[in-house]
Amino acid sequence: MCATKTGRYSESTYRGYVIGDTTVDGDDVVVALRQPLGEEAFEGIEEWSQVWLYYLLQGSEKATTIDYQVMDIVSLEGRKLRLRPIAGTTSAVEGARVIDIKPYHTLDAVL
Repeated sequence: MCATKTGRYSESTYRGYVIGDTTVDGDDVVVALRQPLGEEAFEGIEEWSQVWLYYLLQGSEKATTIDYQVMDIVSLEGRKLRLRPIAGTTSAVEGARVIDIKPYHTLDAVL
């Protein structure tokens, strides 16, 4: 499932927080991270099976729209994180700028 929230901040507010850029490769989303996976922000990522992917939508001018989606981790290679939308969902993140990646836990779906 994909949900959208509209932020009250300008895009420039988030520019310093962009941690990666996306491309779509078939059904997969490839995130090219701007920092190594070993950094503190991604500690334990090798153990995660799913993630919350938070990203800025293209074309927003005054108010930035942040979208987020739960995705399965397909692989990790260097600074490349390959993700796949969970079963039954699609993703439209081509060219989106990623601002955060957090582990997804089954409990999150209940909350």
